[in-house]
Amino acid sequence: MHDVNHPTDDSEQRPDTSTQSRRAFLGRFAALGAAGLGLSSAVAACGGGEDGGQQAPAATESAPAGDGDQVVAADCEGFDALTDQDLQMRETLQYADESPNPEQLCNNCRFYNEPADGEVCGGCQLFKGPVAPEGWCSSWAAMEAA
Repeated sequence: MHDVNHPTDDSEQRPDTSTQSRRAFLGRFAALGAAGLGLSSAVAACGGGEDGGQQAPAATESAPAGDGDQVVAADCEGFDALTDQDLQMRETLQYADESPNPEQLCNNCRFYNEPADGEVCGGCQLFKGPVAPEGWCSSWAAMEAA
């Protein structure tokens, strides 16, 4: 009788499947890692669903103010010092200088930091750089009642 686990001659030996399995595993692992990064970006971009399905406006942080009264974060102190990674975070959170919803403004968000004396732009606890008081991002959350 022929024992499959112990072949009797070299012509009956199976190919080494441990190497193939390892390669397949590593390939699947790399693909899942890349998919996980994409998924985490998508989840961050949608703000965990707290915006009630609100669509983000086009980013306007580097555009000049439309009517002269709007505060534009790019015109505030500190914007020029932002790194590409800082700017990417702002983009991921879909920050815009003007909110599409008048009830959801940066200055009534729980993550907003009030501007320093004499400044018009505040800040955010979620990303670096100046923030327009009437701005918005996908992670907007109402301030807790005092």
